[in-house]
Amino acid sequence: MEYVSSAAAGGEIEEIEREFGQRLVERRAADLRLGFTSVGPHRDELRLTLDGRSLADYGSAGQQRSALVALYFAQMEVHRAYHGHFPVFLLDDVEAELDAARLESLLDYLTGRTQTFLTAARESFVPAGGRPIERYEILAGTARRAAGTP
Repeated sequence: MEYVSSAAAGGEIEEIEREFGQRLVERRAADLRLGFTSVGPHRDELRLTLDGRSLADYGSAGQQRSALVALYFAQMEVHRAYHGHFPVFLLDDVEAELDAARLESLLDYLTGRTQTFLTAARESFVPAGGRPIERYEILAGTARRAAGTP
């Protein structure tokens, strides 16, 4: 894992702050027209590698998603260390890139740690596997408990 700053200046925090401040002033008019801030630490990158190769370039969609989920787990552990409890976990569109085995591993990790919200287009994709699960359907903008949910 490598953190890549979008700041040209390297090293000291004060130097990076000064550079971002200057770039923000220079880009203000253009950013107001664009409707978003085009410079700053939110433009930085976190590069992940597997066996020395970039996951963005060489990893499968499943490998990329698994790496992202692992980062979320690390964030959850840091949150727990600071606050004494796990945060709520939300993962949208789980079937898009997680296969059944990865989903099972994810659910095994989350069960008993945190309240979890998963969204999936197909109800059958999220297995209960003996876990306490409540399913809801959203139809025409209305959420209702799915049939068969305790």
